[in-house]
Amino acid sequence: MIHQAQIDKPSYKDFIMEILASEVSYRKSADLERRIRLAKLPKHKDLGSYDFNVSNGWLKAIIHLRIIHY
Repeated sequence: MIHQAQIDKPSYKDFIMEILASEVSYRKSADLERRIRLAKLPKHKDLGSYDFNVSNGWLKAIIHLRIIHY
């Protein structure tokens, strides 16, 4: 970032704004990753791993979605 600023020669204001935008983006990304990790969500779920023996009223809708998707 500093090397590019030496080449482009932005104003101090533009340079600081670019640094701050980069920091905000990094913090949002890190915060999202932290929240997902702390939520302990399963890594991957799809209809192939769904237990169709469990009847919860959504069975027909899930089968229909599976047929449409594939």
